[in-house]
Amino acid sequence: MDNIAVTTLVLMLISPKFLLTTGGQLTLFYAFVISMLNHPFSNLNGLKKVLTESSVLSLCVLPLLIFDFHIFQPLSILLTIIFGFLFDFMLLPLLLCCFLISFLGFSLNLNYIFQILEWLVYKVDLPLHYPFVLGKPSSLELIILFVLIGLFVDSFSHKKRKDFLILG
Repeated sequence: MDNIAVTTLVLMLISPKFLLTTGGQLTLFYAFVISMLNHPFSNLNGLKKVLTESSVLSLCVLPLLIFDFHIFQPLSILLTIIFGFLFDFMLLPLLLCCFLISFLGFSLNLNYIFQILEWLVYKVDLPLHYPFVLGKPSSLELIILFVLIGLFVDSFSHKKRKDFLILG
């Protein structure tokens, strides 16, 4: 939690109104949820951990996305999981290697990879273009959604405590 406090302080110093933007809200909320999910999923490893964290993270950020954009595209959760996996295990290491190779004077053109990803998103969007339009939730509904998400995230840590108490 100290990291989130320092991050918030630095962002407030750089741009005092960053929480008024959707990007600022999402950045801080993602950081908060990731820090809360760090311990409950520490016993998982590899692909199972990545898929579990990505799906829970996508579900947790849903109330904020509905509040800001008033729509919900069910495929967005699946695409977030897939692209999160692609970026974590393929694209970021590849881009890091390209960056390090650039110091030797070589350069690689990887634009075709991003064009393929853009084409893939376009093809997936064609048949399922119309998302659910939910409208803007009231303040009470938004608070209820955040409380439910908080209970959902908290249930992961309680499950671990229950297992510990049963074993003890």
